[in-house]
Amino acid sequence: MIAAGALPKCVAVGIDNAGAGRGLDYLPNKPGAGPQGMRQDAANWPGGGSASYLAHVAEEILPAVQTRYGTTLDPSKTLFGGSSFGGISALQAATTYPALFGRVLCESPSLWVEEGRLLERACEYDGALPERMFLGMGGREYTDRYEDNEANRGVDAKMASWTTTLRDSFAAKGMGDDRLKYVLEAGAIHNEGAWARRFPVALDFLLGRGGAEARSAGVAAAVDGMLDLLAKGAQRQGHLAFLCPSTPTPGQRVRLYVNRANSPPLARKPNTSAKGGFDGWRLGGFEAAMAPAESLRGVGGDWWVVEVEVPRGVERLDCVFHDGGGGWENNCGADFHFECAYPVQS
Repeated sequence: MIAAGALPKCVAVGIDNAGAGRGLDYLPNKPGAGPQGMRQDAANWPGGGSASYLAHVAEEILPAVQTRYGTTLDPSKTLFGGSSFGGISALQAATTYPALFGRVLCESPSLWVEEGRLLERACEYDGALPERMFLGMGGREYTDRYEDNEANRGVDAKMASWTTTLRDSFAAKGMGDDRLKYVLEAGAIHNEGAWARRFPVALDFLLGRGGAEARSAGVAAAVDGMLDLLAKGAQRQGHLAFLCPSTPTPGQRVRLYVNRANSPPLARKPNTSAKGGFDGWRLGGFEAAMAPAESLRGVGGDWWVVEVEVPRGVERLDCVFHDGGGGWENNCGADFHFECAYPVQS
């Protein structure tokens, strides 16, 4: 994104976590087991040192970085971010040091800590807030870790609702769409892969130079770096097709890839096209000729690609592939489906 001109040059400072003891740095109190005991595994985890940790970052690390690398202390160019317990740390930074960290990235914050009391305090907070904040959450962050059943899907919904409550509270305090971006990603789990997918969107909102052309080029440059990993991961898992970015945002143009080498109906055929629709084939539709993916020649297989636009307001992209002569690749009758990320509107 920097090379594409979508972001200014910046210095990224990564502070390693303390592993099992990370709650001591990131949380204002011990996490507890969560509402209705949803996290019994965390009942005895440490916490309570977040004020000291943030003071260390603000009073020692930031000045040291500025001295060594000549970085600015302009809050509009200073970002603090974290995920999970680190997302709670980012939330604490937003309310404790808003004049220092003018940009805050809060991913999948563990708002279940303290049986929900931390969320209550955040909603009751009436002080200053950062100029911009990105808030991200996945729709399957609990059932990915625990059994996927009706009760646990209810916990997924509660976790999403808690994040929405935080968004609503900050919006009521004056953080409109120009200052607060909330992305609730359907089907996303609680891991680094999900946070990486949302990262280009978050950076663009928090630090981007603006302008559709710069944003498009910046996001494209960011996802190009993930392309080989996505293709190799698809091959390793036996997947015939993937998207880049893997979870698109409605309104975004994405690249759809298929590995013809692993598809008998398409292998060695002169032509391949993609036929698609949205939301269970109920909305819209497209059909487009594909071309060899030159950038993946070194990965192995026979990857072909086409660029398509995901309309605003949809939640899923559906597609199949054909050779134009009666040969169809439809995933053994199941078709191919890709969930979308979607911003939750105010």
